[in-house]
Amino acid sequence: MMLSWDQEVNSNSKSEFCKWLNDLKYLERLKIPRWLNSDLETENVSLRFFCDASKLAYSAVALIRVQTRNSVQVHLLQARSRVAPSGRKETAITSWNYNMCTFSIQHYKRI
Repeated sequence: MMLSWDQEVNSNSKSEFCKWLNDLKYLERLKIPRWLNSDLETENVSLRFFCDASKLAYSAVALIRVQTRNSVQVHLLQARSRVAPSGRKETAITSWNYNMCTFSIQHYKRI
């Protein structure tokens, strides 16, 4: 159906669009599980977290390590980074690393 920008759509199209728009709220419930290529030969699975901090930024990475009889695979599950807050007094790197560990734990709970 071709319409110019100022033409009104017919009631059937308008009704279908409104239904589609209303159904968008159900997308919040949509879950798509990650496929991590694990199979019956999996011998060991472990989660690995790495984090680092500096005066400028901090970041955390979550990896899953899957060991089978013949190979080891590592998959990225999640990566997060943040710019360090500015305008604050000088903060020790130790404090940033502590904050980074807290940041990592929060993301661990989500995985």
